[in-house]
Amino acid sequence: MLFCKRPFENIEIGHYLELYNCCPMWYKEKFTIGSLKEQTLEEVWNSEKVQNLREKILKGDFSLCNLQKCCDYKDLPDLPEEEINAKYSKVMKTLPKFILFDHDRTCNARCVICRDECISNDKNKIKELNKIADEKLIPLCKDAENVYISGSGEIFYSDHSQYLLKKITKLYPKIRYSIVTNGINCTRENIKKLGLQGKIDTLTISIHAATPETYKKIVRAGNFNIILKNLADLKLHREEDKIKLIQIIFIVSAINYKEMPAFARMAKELGMTAVFCEYVPKSDTEMGKQPEEFLIHQPSHPEHKQFLEVLKDPILTLGANCFINPLIWNLKKQVVSLEDMGIG
Repeated sequence: MLFCKRPFENIEIGHYLELYNCCPMWYKEKFTIGSLKEQTLEEVWNSEKVQNLREKILKGDFSLCNLQKCCDYKDLPDLPEEEINAKYSKVMKTLPKFILFDHDRTCNARCVICRDECISNDKNKIKELNKIADEKLIPLCKDAENVYISGSGEIFYSDHSQYLLKKITKLYPKIRYSIVTNGINCTRENIKKLGLQGKIDTLTISIHAATPETYKKIVRAGNFNIILKNLADLKLHREEDKIKLIQIIFIVSAINYKEMPAFARMAKELGMTAVFCEYVPKSDTEMGKQPEEFLIHQPSHPEHKQFLEVLKDPILTLGANCFINPLIWNLKKQVVSLEDMGIG
């Protein structure tokens, strides 16, 4: 039976301290399971709503999930029911093993994809967030094996996120980390300052371009030369720092789609993985207010056919140095057969 462990092991903390078991985009409808503003994790973790979700998954029922968006579904293990039931139940006695912090939007990059201004917290807001961290966020990590700091903000710019991570790395030294960063301040020195040296499983760097010209159009407050310098340094010292995987992210839109093959080649040269995902509009951004201009994956876009031609490039194939999310991968399969790609 296909089985997903996320409802049994994961917790994600959103912008307003709302809680999820999984990426909100991977549900058919928004599936908030609670809020740390009003509840403790213990109250939410085995609530009736969560138990109902787990019960469905234990029966192999993915009716709440958006399988077209989910990046995990195609790789779910097929396990014997006896094995599943021996380890998982609708009431879990342990707290989450995997925690995703997505509550801090502080960032210095001003990417057109997600925000129009740099976001910084004043001293009072930082104090408030640090208090929440001490009282509610850090205790979540008691049984955690992996902590993920998402790309909603910038860990190497946010005073609060750095406060949070320094505390967690000190209190729970065995936890491993998955870090998302814009790369501007992602240096070995800053990794060491946060107590992360030797503890990062996955380092994900959002770049979205293969040339300085395109990068500047997307990351308005970034510097492509600095990014390349940081990537080169991380490449040299990855083994020493015990980083299992470094991946560079490319959100595909009408601005940058022509650079997808060059980006994949750059990743290969660096010994990193290129990750391609479609652009999802945010209505509070200038770009998101006119999404039809940028949604290159939509057949109605005037350059959609050119986009499909780009997808034919053989470098854009699932493998050790390239990951393409399900939506874009399905488009590629429309124009290139699996046999031609050497798959199946």
